[in-house]
Amino acid sequence: MDRGSENIVNFIAYAAKPALIGQILEPINKRNINTKTWSHLDILGNSINREVYENIDKANDFIGDISTLNYNVVFEIGYAIAKKKNIILISNSAVNSEAKEQIKEIGIFDTLGYGEYENTDEVIKYIKSISTKTNLKFDENNTDIQAPIFLLDTSIKTNTSIRIVSRIKKSKIFFRSFDPKETYRMTPIDTIENVAKSLGVIVSWLPESYKDSFNNNIRAAFISGLALGMGKSVSILQVEQCDIPLDIRDIVKECPNNEKLDNAISELANSVIEQLQTKKKIYIHNEKRTILEEIDLGASAAENEFRSLSNYYFKTDQYNRVLRGEARIVCGRKGSGKTALFAQVRNTLRSNKKNIVIDLKPESYELIKFKETLSKCMQEGTYNHTLVAFWEYVLLLEICYKLLEKDKQACYWDNDLTELYNRLYELYHNGSYSAEGDFSERLSYIINIISNQINEKYGSKENIRLSSAEVTEVIYRHNINELKQLLVTYLKRKDSVWILFDNIDKGWNTDGLTKEDLIVVRTLLDASRKIEQQLSNKDVECKTVIFLRNDVYELLIDYTPDRGKEARVLIDWVDSSALEEVIRRRLEYSVFNDDTYSFKDIWGSICVNLVKGEDSFQYIVDRTLMRPRALIDCIKNCIGIAINRGHEKIQEQDILEGVKHFSYDIIQEISREIRDIMPEISDALFMFIGQDNILDTETLNQLFEKEGIKAENWEKLTDFLLWYGVIGIYDNENVKYIYNTNYDLSILKRYQKLSENNTYYQLYPTFVIDNSFFD
Repeated sequence: MDRGSENIVNFIAYAAKPALIGQILEPINKRNINTKTWSHLDILGNSINREVYENIDKANDFIGDISTLNYNVVFEIGYAIAKKKNIILISNSAVNSEAKEQIKEIGIFDTLGYGEYENTDEVIKYIKSISTKTNLKFDENNTDIQAPIFLLDTSIKTNTSIRIVSRIKKSKIFFRSFDPKETYRMTPIDTIENVAKSLGVIVSWLPESYKDSFNNNIRAAFISGLALGMGKSVSILQVEQCDIPLDIRDIVKECPNNEKLDNAISELANSVIEQLQTKKKIYIHNEKRTILEEIDLGASAAENEFRSLSNYYFKTDQYNRVLRGEARIVCGRKGSGKTALFAQVRNTLRSNKKNIVIDLKPESYELIKFKETLSKCMQEGTYNHTLVAFWEYVLLLEICYKLLEKDKQACYWDNDLTELYNRLYELYHNGSYSAEGDFSERLSYIINIISNQINEKYGSKENIRLSSAEVTEVIYRHNINELKQLLVTYLKRKDSVWILFDNIDKGWNTDGLTKEDLIVVRTLLDASRKIEQQLSNKDVECKTVIFLRNDVYELLIDYTPDRGKEARVLIDWVDSSALEEVIRRRLEYSVFNDDTYSFKDIWGSICVNLVKGEDSFQYIVDRTLMRPRALIDCIKNCIGIAINRGHEKIQEQDILEGVKHFSYDIIQEISREIRDIMPEISDALFMFIGQDNILDTETLNQLFEKEGIKAENWEKLTDFLLWYGVIGIYDNENVKYIYNTNYDLSILKRYQKLSENNTYYQLYPTFVIDNSFFD
């Protein structure tokens, strides 16, 4: 970048004092560089967004100060990236550590990279050192026509967030999303790609009183800037009154009620549909791109690739076992592929038009409130009985809903079906029941009715005990026996009924998993088994499969009296060659389009062979906990860094840097998983910063003690760390991690070799972090 040329125009955005801007500008201007400066702390409410856009449009370079994150500056960074400007980010090293921690937590700018400065000379030195290829590359014309909307979901699932998802679904347009509950940090590479592939983008702007509002709004500002700069349709939804940044004040849609919210989403959906109808050529290849720039590994979260996943899904033995009906529970760690298996099993079963496939993925918001309402007023036995009745009722209604939806047209031309369909329709739509919306909304509606009934009938009473008749009165709004009989008659016309239930363990309270949470899962299993048996007794084939996180399943088994009764499929990964196949299929579909290439050929064409003397792919696998989602995310990091450095092939330093950024992400992810089960130790992973990779029991216990963890919890915490793969058992140069024992902790602990009552442990490579990591 020739920074001595007079015709270069720079746009400088600062969330800083005007005096500081002047100090930095003075030496820049002496070098005859034309600049346009904007300080967001020096504006008194003027309408400035149009001028900002125009000046960024004219500029070649964009210099942003992210010392403290500012909504306007973040929006403008997104806009400048979308306009393919050279991006230069700087940060004052004197800023407090809390601001730096925010940058790492949100996940955008530490991956983009920024230069730190203490004075103006260092700013100028950094600017002069920037390469000519600092703009981020993407193709905004490579539209995902199967899922053309991108949604920024909120971390707290409220009625509003549930309604937004439901309204998008009602438009019959598939969408991709970023869900902070699923993915802790938002990487710029994925975000830019998701916006570029979209025709419409939806974000929510939250008031300060909301938990996680700052992180949400920073993400919303970045995504909105990208979308506006790329010319996408964008809806920034403001449901409650709050301060709106100047840059987006004129384009925010105020939605104080459901009607306005629905209209805003409908407006965007119509815009997307019109674009889909008028787009004559979806993919336009406008510029020469390297093979790395062409690679699309798909989304690491299956929720964002339902429409394309079948093109490269790896059908494992676990998938075949579920299809054969050999399991009622599918469990695996977060990121192991449960939701991908859920989607593929569902789609395969749906291919038989005579199957009734009910796929349920509730949000946890209303379910948590319902659990709290019941547990607060009922004895445990009544609580269990009520929840079984509740789940049975919900599942029967969902079978009804699916039958009515599936045969809506067939009932007009099939005379034998018409009368039966009409009877079911009348029974289902009785005077006190509404079936509007998606499953989350229908579930919310039932829960609200039952909760109101309990509150009206029992008020503030505690420890109540209900008879079966009283439970029936509280739960059911239909004649349940008539409903069952009619369903049996109807289902005899079908081949089989499959109920697939995911997300039941998504979004536990931040204070950890409780006995009541486990009862919710167990009673769902009991109710689904009861329906299976009732239908089977009437010669109707019915299968239910519930998808659970492995740690939740282990606790459920410990809590369940008749442990081992439920048939289970475990989908955690133990073989790196299977992970090779996962990546090979994605690369082949994305770029190579030729199944004659081996994985070694494909990988060698995009990446160096060795990293620190190790096979480069195995090096990454050994740092991603044998989880497909983590592996995909880490490889994406490496590819993004390589592209931004102008490399046509992933280099060793790109992998080292990519793994470093991934390390922070996975620490946060594992910490959140531990928090769900044992919240008092959720920050324990940070105690390993600066530690050697080999630790004996005494050293480990000393670290626990420093963290303020009580001695009676040390053994339990050690087991947790072993179970999550943070540490392994070390003996004579050999180490065994949990995946080496097929995720069986009892087998792993047998490898303990005691020497003077001291066991040695080895940190998993991802968690070997030096003290400079967070600088």
